[in-house]
Order: sequence, then C-alpha cells, then structure tokens
Amino acid sequence: MNAKKKNRTRRLRKDERAVSPVIGVILMVAITVVMAAIIAAFVYGYAGTMEKTAQCSIKVTTNRATSKADLKIMHMGGDILYNGSWNVSVTKAGEPLNWAIGKADFDPGDEIIVETETNSTANVNDTAIRDGTPLSRGTEYRVVIRDIPTGTILVDQCVRAT
Repeated sequence: MNAKKKNRTRRLRKDERAVSPVIGVILMVAITVVMAAIIAAFVYGYAGTMEKTAQCSIKVTTNRATSKADLKIMHMGGDILYNGSWNVSVTKAGEPLNWAIGKADFDPGDEIIVETETNSTANVNDTAIRDGTPLSRGTEYRVVIRDIPTGTILVDQCVRAT
C-alpha cells in the first residue's frame, strides 16, 4: 500500500509542470482587468472632475489719481472673474487674511479702487471696495485675490498706501 501512495505522489509531482503557466496567465488577466477598470474610471469621470482655474493678469498699485489713501486693482487681461466666483482680502501686511466675496464680474480692463480693508461686510464690486476700515497713508497692505472654485491664489501682493 505504501508503494501505491508513493507512485501516486510521484505522479502528482511530475504533473506540476503546468502549474506555473496557469498562475502566470491568471495574474496577467487580473492585471489587465485592474488596468481596464482604472482607465474606465478616468474616461467616464468616476475619478472626479477638475475645475478650470481662472487665468488672468492682475496688477495692484497705489492710486495716485486721488488725494486719499487708496489702492487700485487692475485686471490687465485673461479670464473674467464672475460674480461670486472670486474673493479678495485687503489687510495690513502681516495680519490674517479677511475674505470678502466679489459681488460683480471683474472683467479685463476693469479697475477696483480700494478705499478700505476687507471684512465680512465689505462691499466688493467691479469698481470699489468700501464699508471696512479706511486705509492709512504709509501703511503696507497685502492684497490677495482667490478663485473660489479651485482655491487658487490669482494675486498676492503687498503695496504701501500713499
């Protein structure tokens, strides 16, 4: 009886030559299925969508056209910043940002006169920022404009009010 078991065992060991190719084929099929699922996720949008960041050129300067302590934010060109899709912070340099939402479209060629620092009640439109703490002559202010959908900072500049 022992001889029969040994024979059977030897026969099974001799037939192992097909195990390695079968495992290789199974692994290749599994890798192909996983790769197809990943590609399908990107093609059909399951991996999430990316928002397009606004691309624009914005310049911040002192406003020499008036005798007040104020700044000028100029949209030099690029994408329109649409009502509610952008916000601005005007604070003394070194202080925390204080965001106010843009309540109008900011088009190329537009200029915003900054008369006050921003706060939650500041009136921000396509011509002026008002209703906050008035700017002071000789003080350096940090002006930051952000694209809300993507969180991208479009401008981050310090300017001294004169």
